[in-house]
Amino acid sequence: GPGHPDEYESIFPFISRWLEMQKPFGGVCLGHQIFWRIQGVSISPSKKPVHGQSIPLYLDRFWKEKIGIEKNVCVQRYNSLCVQSTHHLKKLSSLKLKNFIQDEEVIMTLGPKILTYQFHPESIGTSCPEAFFHLFHSII
Repeated sequence: GPGHPDEYESIFPFISRWLEMQKPFGGVCLGHQIFWRIQGVSISPSKKPVHGQSIPLYLDRFWKEKIGIEKNVCVQRYNSLCVQSTHHLKKLSSLKLKNFIQDEEVIMTLGPKILTYQFHPESIGTSCPEAFFHLFHSII
């Protein structure tokens, strides 16, 4: 969706309750930002805004294994905002989340029953959408 996550503040209580009940949560783009905003993390303008472009992800071993691929991939992004990989994330270590960070931005988050992407796995510009959707099954 368009806009800043704070524009959707009316749904924060519902999502917070959902997360407290430890129900599976998947977020794409704005959903990724909303998840982090609910955790108290600021959403900032991206240093490299991307609209309708495919960018490479330089995945480490953990993410390649989780996604089930052997090579790096390209993903389609449509965003001006991001979750910066700042000291705020370190304060949330109790959440047991694994983050993929590229260019100082959180691109993917995986945790117990949580998976979020700061890109669109369903888009034609994503090189292996089935692998990203398969990972959603692992949180259910």
